[in-house]
Amino acid sequence: MPENDTPDAVVSVPVGRVVGGRAEVRDDDWGRETAIVRLDAGRFGPEAVAGLDAVDGTPVLDIKPYMAEFGPQGGTTQPDWATELMREYY
Repeated sequence: MPENDTPDAVVSVPVGRVVGGRAEVRDDDWGRETAIVRLDAGRFGPEAVAGLDAVDGTPVLDIKPYMAEFGPQGGTTQPDWATELMREYY
């Protein structure tokens, strides 16, 4: 790419914000928190999504669900540190 050319920017616009829950990230007792997703009223109706473990003010992006058919073909692996980190999560 020539020096003066820049790639096109990719902009992600939140579809809503988290309201409630906690104001800080801390890995404990998320099950006792109450948080909702308040959708952008200019683009969506008055409904909201409840039961989310999230930090107050977090932007919510419209990310599609995982589908196995679009996932990696063949087996997957993860580093040992990730397995150790999640060992007692639930």
